[in-house]
Amino acid sequence: MLLTEYDEAETLELFKKEAHDEAIAEMDALYSWLKELNRTDDIIRAVGNKTVQDELLEEYQKSNPCNSK
Repeated sequence: MLLTEYDEAETLELFKKEAHDEAIAEMDALYSWLKELNRTDDIIRAVGNKTVQDELLEEYQKSNPCNSK
């Protein structure tokens, strides 16, 4: 690619999409883990609550170090 062909806006959109896809995959893994543990109440609490999501994600990552970043 030539420098003159670089499109900053397009690149930023690509990075945003990749970050979004990674976040979706991470939340899917978290909710699957909670479901396996029969913690559906935690899933319901987490929906729409970023603080609860962050707490549960931290717990998930500590419990599954190989599956998290």
